[in-house]
Amino acid sequence: MFDDPVVKDFKNIDLDLQRVSEMNDEEIIEVLQNLSVHQTELEMQNEQLRLTQEDLKISQQRAYQIFYNAPTGYVTLDDQGIVKQCNRKFTELVDIQDVDVIGHAFIEFLSQSDRVTYNVWKRSSSVDKVQTFQFHTSNVKALFLSISMSELVVDKAEKVTLVTCSDVSELKASEEALKISSIVFENANEAAMVVNSNFEIISINPAFTKITGYTKEEIINQNPSLLSSGQHDSAFYRDLYNALNKKGCWEGEIWNRRKDGQIYPEWLSINVITDLYDNPYQYVCVFKDNTQYKTDQYIIHKQATHDALTDLPNRVLFNDRLEQAILHSIRNTNEMAVLFIDLDGFKDVNDTLGHHSGDLLLKEVALRLKNSIRETDTVARLGGDEFAIILLDIKAQEDIKRTLFNILEIVKHPFVLSDDRAYVTASIGVTLYPHDGDSSQELLMNADQAMYSAKRMGKNCFKFFTEQMQASASVKHQISNDLRSGDTSDFYLNYQPIVDILSGQIVKAEALLRWKHPKGETIGPDVFIPIAEENGYILELGDFVFDQVTNDLASWHKRYGINIQIGVNTSPMQFKINAKSAQRWIQKLLDLNLSGANLVIEITEGLLLESTHVVDEVLLAFRDFGLEVALDDFGTGYSSLAYLRKFDIDYLKIDKSFVSLLESDPDSLVLCEAIILMAHKLGMKVIAEGVETAFQREQLISVECDYGQGYLFSYPLPKDQFEQLLLNESTPFSPIQA
Repeated sequence: MFDDPVVKDFKNIDLDLQRVSEMNDEEIIEVLQNLSVHQTELEMQNEQLRLTQEDLKISQQRAYQIFYNAPTGYVTLDDQGIVKQCNRKFTELVDIQDVDVIGHAFIEFLSQSDRVTYNVWKRSSSVDKVQTFQFHTSNVKALFLSISMSELVVDKAEKVTLVTCSDVSELKASEEALKISSIVFENANEAAMVVNSNFEIISINPAFTKITGYTKEEIINQNPSLLSSGQHDSAFYRDLYNALNKKGCWEGEIWNRRKDGQIYPEWLSINVITDLYDNPYQYVCVFKDNTQYKTDQYIIHKQATHDALTDLPNRVLFNDRLEQAILHSIRNTNEMAVLFIDLDGFKDVNDTLGHHSGDLLLKEVALRLKNSIRETDTVARLGGDEFAIILLDIKAQEDIKRTLFNILEIVKHPFVLSDDRAYVTASIGVTLYPHDGDSSQELLMNADQAMYSAKRMGKNCFKFFTEQMQASASVKHQISNDLRSGDTSDFYLNYQPIVDILSGQIVKAEALLRWKHPKGETIGPDVFIPIAEENGYILELGDFVFDQVTNDLASWHKRYGINIQIGVNTSPMQFKINAKSAQRWIQKLLDLNLSGANLVIEITEGLLLESTHVVDEVLLAFRDFGLEVALDDFGTGYSSLAYLRKFDIDYLKIDKSFVSLLESDPDSLVLCEAIILMAHKLGMKVIAEGVETAFQREQLISVECDYGQGYLFSYPLPKDQFEQLLLNESTPFSPIQA
């Protein structure tokens, strides 16, 4: 126990105190001096120790600052992989505060997909090597860190691992982009090749081989001129290289040659890659085979410019050809002619033999017309059964007439359509450049007008355009505009009585529309009705007439007890376009307490010939409500007994052209008698129009005609005068029962 150091110190103190007690004053003073020296030395040592400790603390702080502010991410881990320290760069990379990092396992900051790889790598002998892992981050952008680990010995009892982290996200993205680019390069449908500054091919993709036929072994180090077709001149390539030098790129169509010698079109894009000194380093060329595209474009263009049925130029291409023909005539100071051709009787072929036969006929007409002109001329199908021809370099009108007579002749030859034969003729309008017009639109319009003139002349003929036609067309155009810009207040009705031809008593009347033009003149229906049918204004006029007639009927019945039947002329357009008007008309009759027997709907043979399901429905609706139907101008068109049997016709109106000849042509009476006899056999009554003389009346009475209408009995009268005529009748009557 005496070996204890503390006991020894106390023992030594006792001995020193004993020795001090035995010392004299000089010895004590010496001892005190020695103690003072030792104290001074001790204080100096303590100060040195303090300074050393301060330097150490400063060094530690400096080292930590270097660690914390280093541009590379650093993390220290204990032997369990728990984060002891991390610097600011690491927290910036992972976008987490250091307080949320320290004390957590380092593996927690790695993405889930990389944790297994990290554990394997950490346990392997390659842990001292660099490895890249994906880390969690609150940013959308992916974070990839390249990390390495090294062990640090703090003291014998503690070891830490220093983890060095470098951001390689951009490098990783570049690698991915390069990888994707490589995949795209290899799998792209477009061919690609890379050419160096010496114009040697250094790389191609599989699509290049597929398009050109050249393999990689055959094409590498070759000059791209190996692909040249020889179809482009030096100026083309000079412009191409100038564009590359100025803009760094070029794009366009080029014709090249495949390995088998086939020449093909390709769409080529070239981009220049420059070095650090902005000198051309490589040329990246991407192209695709344009063969199918050009084929498709040709088909699309042909579909847009050619008639699908006949393969002739259509209206679009014809107009373009006509513009070019005008320029040609100007350059060569020659005349040219435009022919507008419409087939006569084509509708009958469609109606009787069917549309398939009609199509066969149109194809044959197209072939005949094409064979009747020169190669320099143009024949086109404008639509339906309308064709047009451009005749260039006309020397004399006789040249045109020979062609016209030839066309008339070849068109009227019979057409063999499967098991049937069909016959049509042609009506042709002709206009000349520059005599008749100086624009394509004007020439075609003039030829169209001339064609209609040929139709009116009896068809199967040609007609040259004249200034009179132009004047007529101008009047027609003006009337059409006036109809559209005006209103129905300019129109009014006249009523022409229809009498029992034997007694002369008024039994019916026909409502006749008149137009008081704003300029003061009265224009007859024979002028404005066809124009109104063309521009669609006939629908508004038809409703106007119906409203006026029904209002007048209601007024006469209410005021005077007159219950008369009025005939209302209708246009085929009213039935085809505005079938709903039938229901409106019937409803208005009901609203005015009028019966169907108050009205006769006058139709033409044309409506029956072109009847459709809609027309049939309208006529049936009228019939069901009790309206009667009169067939106007009978005998002037294509009359068919089949149509008379199909539709419930109440009255036939003999056209005035037959009546007017009763005094001069005995055969006219025979025709009238035949019509009347047929009508009576079919249960219909007959109204003769245009009766102007007593002789005509007597003749009609002799063949038992039922009713007469014409100047002999009365002119068409305004409403007030007609009303007075009814009131002046000497005996009361109810014409509907007559």
